[in-house]
Amino acid sequence: MFDSYVGLNDLPDEILIIIFQKLNNTELLYSLQGVNKRLNKIIHDPIFTTRLAFVKWLSHNFIDLFSCDIIRDKFCSEILPAIHQNIKWLDLASPSMKHVLHTVEYPNLVTLALYNINEESAQSLFTDKTLSSGIFKNQITTLFLAIDADDDDYNAMLSSVNNIYNCILTVFHCLITLILFESSYINCVRLNLDCPPISFRSSILRKLNIKVQSFGDCLYLLDGRFDQLHTFIIDLLHIRPSDELKNQGDLPNLKCLSLTCYHGTLHYDELVLPLLYRMSNLEQLGLYLAVYGKTIFIDGNNLKKDILNRLLRLNQFTFYISSTVSFYDEMNLLSTEDIQRTFVDLVNSEVISYVDHFVESKENHCHIYSYPFVMQYFDEISNNFPGGLFNYVRVISLFDEYPFEHEFFLQIQKSFPFVEHIFLTNHKSQKYKQCYQPDHQNLSLIKYSCLNELFIVNAHDDYIEQFLIHNKTYLQNNTVLHIKYESLERVTHNFTRDITRINCAKIIKLRLRGEAKCYIGAYLIIVGVDVTGSHIAAIEPYSTASYMPYLTSGSGGYTSLSVIEDRFKQDMNEDEAKQLVRDALYASITTDLYSGSKINMYVLTKEKLDKFLPYETIAVRGDRQTDSILEKGVEVLSTSVKKIEFDIVNEKVKENDETMELA
Repeated sequence: MFDSYVGLNDLPDEILIIIFQKLNNTELLYSLQGVNKRLNKIIHDPIFTTRLAFVKWLSHNFIDLFSCDIIRDKFCSEILPAIHQNIKWLDLASPSMKHVLHTVEYPNLVTLALYNINEESAQSLFTDKTLSSGIFKNQITTLFLAIDADDDDYNAMLSSVNNIYNCILTVFHCLITLILFESSYINCVRLNLDCPPISFRSSILRKLNIKVQSFGDCLYLLDGRFDQLHTFIIDLLHIRPSDELKNQGDLPNLKCLSLTCYHGTLHYDELVLPLLYRMSNLEQLGLYLAVYGKTIFIDGNNLKKDILNRLLRLNQFTFYISSTVSFYDEMNLLSTEDIQRTFVDLVNSEVISYVDHFVESKENHCHIYSYPFVMQYFDEISNNFPGGLFNYVRVISLFDEYPFEHEFFLQIQKSFPFVEHIFLTNHKSQKYKQCYQPDHQNLSLIKYSCLNELFIVNAHDDYIEQFLIHNKTYLQNNTVLHIKYESLERVTHNFTRDITRINCAKIIKLRLRGEAKCYIGAYLIIVGVDVTGSHIAAIEPYSTASYMPYLTSGSGGYTSLSVIEDRFKQDMNEDEAKQLVRDALYASITTDLYSGSKINMYVLTKEKLDKFLPYETIAVRGDRQTDSILEKGVEVLSTSVKKIEFDIVNEKVKENDETMELA
């Protein structure tokens, strides 16, 4: 009996379409374009060409698929010209976005998503005369914007972000939906509408998704500048009174509101509820709030009285509200069951609640939330946490006055599979730590697949071990760790403990609190090649890292850098790159006494590593002819002291609020 093989051409079109729909359409187009006319006709169907995403999310960042010249050239020369009429949505990353948008005309393009954009790329793109007078002005109705916020200078980054926002509504005249987001929470950018002041407004914008600094920024956006706004999704850093902006004026067109606040607030009754009452036609509401300063818990009765009975058109209400109440009389404490009974007549959604009584701090915490949970944050999780699945949560804080055991962290990992930030506060030692085997092999390994920032400053050493011992916890690469120096020193046995080395090696930034007892640092340049291409990284003495197309270091580094900056270009061949490096080092050697006399060069590609030791000898060091030390008793030829006469022309004292100056 002969084996039978079925090729793609043997299958009917209907089967091929079903198969192709299971594949990534960008990879499908790249792989099958030009194979034959029949396959071309199928893959050019609007099913596969309406939306094209040339961006891939990888390791908390967006990767530009067009960083590979071969892929970009094939799409721009063969594929896009054949399907441009079908394209309605493009996902593009800097720096290839401008090139793609200029390749062909896109008569039906209405949705644009731009990733890894910074002020420079935004200015270049938004001021392009062809684009700004064409598709940007007349076609784009939906814009997604992911800003590159990888900048240690927060104020400079904030100003840069505001400048980008100021450009948007002056360029995109038809914009109906504006969604601003980030690749991960560690790159979160919050708009400050006063730094510099933002003046954009629109009479047609219907949906806005934005992160801002303050409640005043929220009021600013709702002051009438977007009078047709239907859906408003806003994430605040804090809620405090604003002296300049009034929380007043009806918002009859607003039908959907999602209000999230990162920090707790004392002004729920004073600010949040009056804002909601301005939205008489609200149909969908989402609230994430931590409320302090109340004398009673916010429970089902409060929500019915203050929200549901006031917003009569409301048909969907999702929420997470934690309320904190100080207590002194332990006899009148409410239980979880007491709180849960207040939700018995809320039939449209499942509500979960739980209560914590913290004796040492004399506080009660009450958590109430609708389930399924759709918020990004979950605050002050304790051992009483009832579990569940929270796929949308990115930031959690853990707090208790009782120990967190290993099983608790297993539950956290299962409940929050995509958590990116963890804040842990617990000063109690683990009770069952002594039950573990010395090598911890009897423990289930906890894997945090998305964790990129860990705060364990206010934590017992047991919890630092919990995260740093690799048999307990598997950390991802490029983790940022906030910790006390003294705690880190103890747990790592003065940085010599083998069982903590693996996870410590995955830390890309170390934010130390307390007093470090050594101040030794090293500046390193690290190069490598992986599946995404070649990379050059600088590791600074304080553990910060930056990725650049070229880097220099050493006493002659600035001289070399000036040569490279002048002549560097993308896509140089190997001989051009070697010549540029040679000339840069030659400039340093001939002008800097500490840069040596020889050029050693390594050439690393994905196929090979070549070593040139040396590549070239620039100067040959000769023998010292004689000592330059002067003998004792050398005669002084002359000595003279001259007094310089001068006149005081003007003398005055200038006073200001801070200092006094002598001019």
